[in-house]
Amino acid sequence: MKKEIFLTTVLLLVITVSVSANTRLVPTEYASIQAAIDDSCDTDIVIVANGTYTGPGNQDIDFKGKAITVRSRNGPENCIIDCNSGENNEHIGFILCRGETNDSLLEGFTITNGYTWRFCGMFSCTMGGIICVNSSPTIKNCIIKNNTGAGIWCQYSSAVIENCTISNNRDILEGNGINCSDSNLIISNCEITYNECRGISGVQSSVIVKDCNIQGNMEEGINFGLCSITINDCKIRNNMESGIICSNCSAEISNCILSDNSTLTNGGGIQCRGNGIVKIDKCVINNNTSINSYGGGISCSDGITPMISNCTIVNNYARLNGGGVALHLSNASIINSILWGNTSGEQGPQIAVRHTGWPSTLNISFSDVQGGQEAVYVEPECTLNWNIGNINLDPLFADPNNGDFHLESQAGRWDPNTKSWVIDSNTSPSIDAGDWMTPIGLEPFPNGGRINMGAYGSTAEASKSYFSKPPCQTIIAGDINGDCIVNFNDFALLASHWLEER
Repeated sequence: MKKEIFLTTVLLLVITVSVSANTRLVPTEYASIQAAIDDSCDTDIVIVANGTYTGPGNQDIDFKGKAITVRSRNGPENCIIDCNSGENNEHIGFILCRGETNDSLLEGFTITNGYTWRFCGMFSCTMGGIICVNSSPTIKNCIIKNNTGAGIWCQYSSAVIENCTISNNRDILEGNGINCSDSNLIISNCEITYNECRGISGVQSSVIVKDCNIQGNMEEGINFGLCSITINDCKIRNNMESGIICSNCSAEISNCILSDNSTLTNGGGIQCRGNGIVKIDKCVINNNTSINSYGGGISCSDGITPMISNCTIVNNYARLNGGGVALHLSNASIINSILWGNTSGEQGPQIAVRHTGWPSTLNISFSDVQGGQEAVYVEPECTLNWNIGNINLDPLFADPNNGDFHLESQAGRWDPNTKSWVIDSNTSPSIDAGDWMTPIGLEPFPNGGRINMGAYGSTAEASKSYFSKPPCQTIIAGDINGDCIVNFNDFALLASHWLEER
């Protein structure tokens, strides 16, 4: 009897859920999107047919706190919310301000021509596409373009933003792609391009940005203050006021490409300042420019503690000091990195260690620095600890003119164009030249048992080790470095990591 009652209860629950989840069609069943939402309950789905939607009920669309899905039938290119804003005519696309959760899903719309102004705390804010306040919606597969103000504006919210294109939003004060304050955001697989101000900006927030293309924005690609930020696997290019600015932040920036960004001030690629620890790992920082100041690639100042590891910092330029990296009142470390081809108008083409009211300190080891210690400008009272493992040898990049900074190898080098391993006629001295205490991670066999310098060290795209003979085709037990011989070199590698925990 108890089993029958349990099964009956489960069946009733399934029937109740299936009955309550209704699909509501716009415009065949409802004249406007808002009308469909108003008639919806949690778990309902509103599907919007192809067309351009504007006017009352199709702008300023309010989810009203409901855990529903609102999506287009055939994607954002075919379903357009035209807010039709203009002088004395303020409207935006969607409003999520009533405690919506991640189960409140907005998907597949183009939102354009939005504009509204609000007073937000101590600041006046202009917003164009979507407003999130005290909510945690999921926004997917949307195109948010040509709005006046922020494409997406979040406050006290925990939004998830995926697979969106956010571009050409204008207004010199708030023309950001995404703007947040006091929020927790996850932004992934997005194109954030050509906005009139910043690509992404935020204060007092926790933000994860991953697998995004952030390009051509008129000010910074990313600008965060008083935040905890993680930026992974992003391409940040051609932004006009630095690729990344982080002020008084805890930040981790990894596996990113920062290229062709510029600034009138410090740090064309990355500018970090204020209190906090910034970890920059496995990044290519290439061809960035400080037009009038310091640190073409990276600038660190005002007490920040940067930790730079396995980075390739090349072909950057600063009008004054520190073409590659400039430190001002900063205690920094650089390890397993390559600094090559950087230039400056004054001293320190590769690195400048400067005194700006308080001395700076740099610890550098196991890095390939063009020009060696002489290429580092150290101001009085500052400290340069030129530690073991540094070299000054051409790293033999595969195709630097076209942005390929994999290291040449006679045993095999990954070609990102053909997605295959190719054999070179030379082998880079930066292979197997990193700190032997740094784990080799995903480096393919043969890997010498020691990490490569540069952005691809410890990754699956690390160039293979060459031992003056064809690479070993089979893995031999005990052959740690992959030279097809088990000898003292393998024992030394084993002993150096004995009982080590990572």
